[in-house]
Amino acid sequence: MLLGPLQDLINREGNESSATGASGRIPKGQMHAGEKILRKDLVRIGLLGCGGFGAVELREHKKTGNAFARKGLRKGYIVKTGTHAP
Repeated sequence: MLLGPLQDLINREGNESSATGASGRIPKGQMHAGEKILRKDLVRIGLLGCGGFGAVELREHKKTGNAFARKGLRKGYIVKTGTHAP
């Protein structure tokens, strides 16, 4: 499935990320250096790609609205095929 331009996805009304509301959001890009990004603070927008090792998803930070690509790897497949570092 083709999702469309990134900016259209971010601006789309009525998606999961807009449920947080504008009142609790930090201005876009206002994250502190070294601040940890927790998985629970990211809302899944869509799938960017899928390959032999795993999938890459487009996610949005609930508080800042910043977009991130999250890569998930299948550890079992990597170990089984011997493509991991020694």
